[in-house]
Amino acid sequence: MRAGRVTVNGAVASLGDSATPGKDEVAVDGKVVTADRHRYIVLNKPAGYTTTMSDRHAARTVMELLDVNVRLFPAGRLDRDTEGLLIFTNDGDFANIVTHPRYGVRKTYRAELADGISERALKRLRAGVRLEDGMTLPARVRWLDNERRVVEVTLHEGRKRVVRRMFKSVGYPVQRLMRTRVGPVRLARLASGTWRDMTDDEVSELRAAGSPRRKPRAAADAPWRKPGAATDAPRRKPRAAADAPRRKPRAAADAPRQKPGARAGRRAAGQARE
Repeated sequence: MRAGRVTVNGAVASLGDSATPGKDEVAVDGKVVTADRHRYIVLNKPAGYTTTMSDRHAARTVMELLDVNVRLFPAGRLDRDTEGLLIFTNDGDFANIVTHPRYGVRKTYRAELADGISERALKRLRAGVRLEDGMTLPARVRWLDNERRVVEVTLHEGRKRVVRRMFKSVGYPVQRLMRTRVGPVRLARLASGTWRDMTDDEVSELRAAGSPRRKPRAAADAPWRKPGAATDAPRRKPRAAADAPRRKPRAAADAPRQKPGARAGRRAAGQARE
């Protein structure tokens, strides 16, 4: 810029100048520089495709299904054998909202099983099951058909193959798995292997759904208190003990003092007069 190689709307730019994307024309050495618009795409991933930008060991990758002239990357991943909703974008902040556990964006899957699942197994999945890498968080689980072979599960964990491992741990291996929803964004009737642009409403709603989780105020903000302390106010003694002046018994405080034997002497004098 100091060499005068950068121009904004034809004028040589200097340090501190600003430009508005989409309105001002920025050029370097006479060549116009364009900024990529943020783009958000939903793909219905078929089974057999690996979620990666490039992998020489993968037979097929999800990037082969996108015919766009903008460089995009997947926000999250699906296993090669898992189908369904996969989001692509060139917006790093948005991708972080979709994928990072702290934002708590829920993902919904439809699992097809070989046998009908028992109520006991459903309760275990809802409460959380122990896997080799730790306990799973509580999940929303319900069956979708009368035979209980099609089960919907909603969770916000992103561990590798977590849904398949959850069902296997309760004795019901998954035959087919499809992600149908990410936050408020649904797969709906999008054909397998095809994609569409997300609507502005979907982008806004997904951002809103990814509000960071907050601890309850009492735990996050309140000052530490000793067990049993109801308030931070200092303890006070009862008013009578704290404020009222101590008084001696009236007889001891007000009556005139008498010398020892004075009372007996008066009695003897009275008897003599009688």
